[in-house]
Amino acid sequence: MIIIGRGQYSDFELDDHALAITPINFTSKTDTLSGTLILPNQNNIRAVAIFVHDDGAQDRFSNSGYLPLINSLLDAGIGVYIWDKAGVGESQGNWLLQSHKAGSQQ
Repeated sequence: MIIIGRGQYSDFELDDHALAITPINFTSKTDTLSGTLILPNQNNIRAVAIFVHDDGAQDRFSNSGYLPLINSLLDAGIGVYIWDKAGVGESQGNWLLQSHKAGSQQ
């Protein structure tokens, strides 16, 4: 018999942890990137973490893989801003043309 607690499922949902979920887009070079600002359920927001994806075609929640970390931050009073990489989800462009190097031109 396998027993799975509810806590494991709620880690992959924002409803119980977030006060406000607001779409915020920004422009990078000529592309509009689509993101989300998620604020914690408490009134005392301590900070906002900005997630920056590593290599690969990542949507803003990394196919829900980031949700447990996001929920832990929200529970600690830390908001999160995260976006879809270029050409992924609702963002324009091509993530393969981006670089993590400062001042890089491609």
